[in-house]
Amino acid sequence: MRALNRRAVAVLCAIATVTAAAAAHAGTTATTNGEPVPNGHAQAGGSGGGLVLTATPPPGYPVTGIDVSNHQGVIDWTSVAAAGAKFTYAKATEGVRFVDGYFDANNRGAKANGLFAGAYHFALPDRSTGRAQADYFLDHAQYISDGRTLPPMLDIEWPWTGSGSPSPCYGLSPAQMSTWIRDFVDRVRQRTGRPTMIYTNVNWWNPCTGNNASFGDNPLFIARYASSPGTLPAGWSRWTLWQYFNSGSLPGDQDVFNGSLSDLARLAGSTIGPSLSGDGPAELVHMRTDGVIHAYRNGRGLDGWPWTSEHDIGFGWENVDPARVRFADLDGDGRVELIHVRADGVIHAYRNGLGLDGWPWTSEHDVGFGWTGDPGRVRFADIDGDGRAELIDLRLDGTIHAYRNGRGLDGWPWTTEHDIGFGWTDDPQRVRFADLTGDGRAELIDLRADGVIHAYRNGRGLDGWPWTSEHDIGFGWTGDPGRVRFADVDGDARAELVHLRTDGVIHAYRNAQGLDGWPWTTEHDIGLGWTDDPLRIQLA
Repeated sequence: MRALNRRAVAVLCAIATVTAAAAAHAGTTATTNGEPVPNGHAQAGGSGGGLVLTATPPPGYPVTGIDVSNHQGVIDWTSVAAAGAKFTYAKATEGVRFVDGYFDANNRGAKANGLFAGAYHFALPDRSTGRAQADYFLDHAQYISDGRTLPPMLDIEWPWTGSGSPSPCYGLSPAQMSTWIRDFVDRVRQRTGRPTMIYTNVNWWNPCTGNNASFGDNPLFIARYASSPGTLPAGWSRWTLWQYFNSGSLPGDQDVFNGSLSDLARLAGSTIGPSLSGDGPAELVHMRTDGVIHAYRNGRGLDGWPWTSEHDIGFGWENVDPARVRFADLDGDGRVELIHVRADGVIHAYRNGLGLDGWPWTSEHDVGFGWTGDPGRVRFADIDGDGRAELIDLRLDGTIHAYRNGRGLDGWPWTTEHDIGFGWTDDPQRVRFADLTGDGRAELIDLRADGVIHAYRNGRGLDGWPWTSEHDIGFGWTGDPGRVRFADVDGDARAELVHLRTDGVIHAYRNAQGLDGWPWTTEHDIGLGWTDDPLRIQLA
């Protein structure tokens, strides 16, 4: 591991000195031909001042993760995920000659176990240009825009002991260093369309860049082993990730994210599913028999008891069959509308303009006429992945017919029609639509009478036949299909499997792997005492 830079701190406590000395002994490893292997590693936090050496996660930041490199060897990513980590950065490259031999296994293992994963590059600004190192990095970083990959990261800090590079600034002037960093981040944006996550420490950045404040549009990964992130480098008013210690209960350096799991998913480019509040995780909604529509805000996902506040969002619905009520995002703003499939055949929508920060409904719109059949055959789901839910008709002849939503609520929504299923003559309660993969497009789900839950991956939206592969994702579900729901409860863009049990417990199975493996990784009770008609309980 890279030695802690002692020049940045006047006095270190004894334990810090021991830690730094131990790191210095690990300065190089060797190849089979005896040549030194670069050993740079994201560990600048020991030079932040005000040191409080502790591996305890700081309070107030429930979304935790790690950053790792070849120094950790083989990592059991299943155990990392089970311990609650939600993200990781793994070293991919250094300079233009070194590829971390553990990167591929780390990146694949993290993603296979449901973590958001990113790659980082340890900079050697004295060896080659920023553009050249960015190209070398991206050629090996396995960056893809899949909604699970974090922005490419630049580790820019002190040279590691034994590297041969001049410390602290690699022999570059502040102007030269700023140009090098600019060339790197500009090249990353050119090739990926993404900003660069910049990992650094204020005591390196400010002197070595001359307090350059022009990089604040890139997310900051601050390194500081103390009780707070402290003063941020020039140009940033907010940090995104904080490396708070270099060891702990999990492999590698210990990190926290400054936001919710939904925010982390957005950072990775996920299309976050809509909700009543618009913040990602689905709220719990109760259509009470007294006509009140009562919502429980989901403020914690599955990292604690989800429901943090209660809101009445409707009155006078006592004479409405709950089977006629839907919630779906029709205008693509991330907040679900309230939809009434009325007995007279009109589909009436209430636009959600305020979420749960006020009375949600700001305007009303008729979005359908002549729908006098079974309301259970009318669905709304985002099939094409544009953020606006399509209108779906489960026809009596077994055809699943979709009306593309091309205009939202600023005009008549439905612009084209598409047959997306044939032979579906079973009970319509057994048919569901939900985004299981986190790519923004809803999968088709069949709750089969034999107890198998069978999913059809949506790989094409409405630009072709949507369904590209099939997956069994549940067995033994022979009970009432009306007690099964799919909704994104933890805010990571992938829908959880939710069971409204007959004993009144609402039981959720976390979806951490989508359809790239068995989806369900942990189980959570998220409701008690819900013995009402399951049709009155929705997640939206």
